[in-house]
Amino acid sequence: MRILDDIHAFCQANNLRYSLTGGTLLGAMRHKGFIPWDDDIDIMMPRPDYEKFITTYKSTNNYYKAVDYRKDKNYISAFAKVYDERTSTVSGNIIDNRSIFIDVFPTDGMPDENDIDGYIRTVSHLMEDLRKSGKYYLFANSPIKKFIFFIKYLVKRISVPSTDVLQARLAEILQRHDYETSDFAGNAVGRWGKREWLPKSTYARIEPRPFENRHYMCISEADAYLTHVYGDWHKLPPVELQVPDHFADVYIQE
Repeated sequence: MRILDDIHAFCQANNLRYSLTGGTLLGAMRHKGFIPWDDDIDIMMPRPDYEKFITTYKSTNNYYKAVDYRKDKNYISAFAKVYDERTSTVSGNIIDNRSIFIDVFPTDGMPDENDIDGYIRTVSHLMEDLRKSGKYYLFANSPIKKFIFFIKYLVKRISVPSTDVLQARLAEILQRHDYETSDFAGNAVGRWGKREWLPKSTYARIEPRPFENRHYMCISEADAYLTHVYGDWHKLPPVELQVPDHFADVYIQE
C-alpha cells in the first residue's frame, strides 16, 4: 500500500489516469480493501497515461522503481511493475517477481467483435512465448538449477524468438488500436483476456473509492467491469480457492 500511496500521489500531481483493477478492484468493491487472502495490488492505466508514467515516474524515496521490458532486457512480463527495491521474494516467476511489486497494466484500444478473438489468441501466444524465452538460469539459486535452466533455455530457443523480439512484436500489436479513438478497450495481457474486452466507456470515468483506511481511484463502472470478468462478484469463491498465489517468502532490508 505504501507503493500505491506513492503512485497515487504521483498520478494526482501529474494528471495521470489510473484505476484499481482485477482482484484489487474487486476487493475495493466487496471488502472495502484487500480480498483477505490476496497478496498483491493491480492497477490499470489508459495507454497514453501508462507510457507517460513508465517514462516519468519518480518516487518520493529511492526505493520504488517503475520497470518494463525497455528498462530490463531480461524482463518477460507484458506489463510494467513498480518494485520496492529493498525487498526480495521467493516466487514462481524468478525473473520479474524478485521484489515486492505492484502490477501496472496498460488499458489499450481493442478491435470490435469481428476481430477480437483472433487478437486475443495472438496476444496469448506471444505471452506464452515470452515466458518460454526467459533466461531463468541467470536467477537460479544453485549451480545445478543454473545448469538445468540453461539447457532448457537452449532447447526453447530453437523454436522461440528472443525476449526482445517478442516484446517488440507484442508492443506493436497492443498499440495497433489507438486508445483515444477506439470503441472498445481493455487489458489484453492480464489473466482474463477477452473478459476485460468492454466498451471503452466502461473505463472512461474514474472516482475515488475506499480501500482499507485510504481512498484510491477506481473506474466508475466498476460493477459492469467486475460482472463481465467474474460473474457474480459478490459471492465468495470456494474455501479451497481462498489462497494467495504470488509469493512463498518475502524479505525486506532493515
